[in-house]
Amino acid sequence: MANSNSTKQTLLKEAPWLDSNRIEVVYKGVDPGPYLENADKGLRFRESLGISKESPVIGFVGQIIERKGIPDIIKSIPLVLEKLPNARFLFAGEGILADFLNSEIKKNGWENSVTNLGFCKEIPALMKALDVLLLPSIVEGFGYVLVEAMLAAKPVVATNVSSIPEIVEDNKTGILIPVHAPQQLADSIVKILSDDKVLKNMGENGKQRALHNFTLKSMLDHIESVFLSITGNCK
Repeated sequence: MANSNSTKQTLLKEAPWLDSNRIEVVYKGVDPGPYLENADKGLRFRESLGISKESPVIGFVGQIIERKGIPDIIKSIPLVLEKLPNARFLFAGEGILADFLNSEIKKNGWENSVTNLGFCKEIPALMKALDVLLLPSIVEGFGYVLVEAMLAAKPVVATNVSSIPEIVEDNKTGILIPVHAPQQLADSIVKILSDDKVLKNMGENGKQRALHNFTLKSMLDHIESVFLSITGNCK
């Protein structure tokens, strides 16, 4: 079983002797409950950071490493703040570029605009607090955080690589951009946040797509069907 068609193709490239018909794509699933309940958790999370209701919040959740596109996000920050000066960026995660991120925040005087949360346990609350999630990865396995954001009805801006376009529908649940394109990253963020209708529609589209394709139940049902097909549907 492979967690995406992209992973399947990578597997076949590395092991061309494998029979592609014997590799079943089973998308990973997330328990949607925490992302659908307690809508006020996001508001409380914002308040704990001193963020007003009026400030658009852009977030990254994951390893603070180069593969996740952290340098490109940093390059996009002044471009976004130029158009949306009251925007707030939140980074949640740990990694070898954490010190670099902190130094960039200090060097550019972004203390009131960019917050590095470090490791964060309250992911559902964080996702509810965001307006847009970013994942400009250079390469990606399966973007769990994309599904989590979509379940929380948040649009995403991500790179058009690996399994990401299997999760995100371009211009429907978010916007897909090329790798290493900070200007396009910034433009996409501004485009979504400048139109309440786009923000709401992409968020709702993402939620419905995640509920239909990427829940824990759908993953387990698919795994069970694979096992049953192998055993001749014996129970």
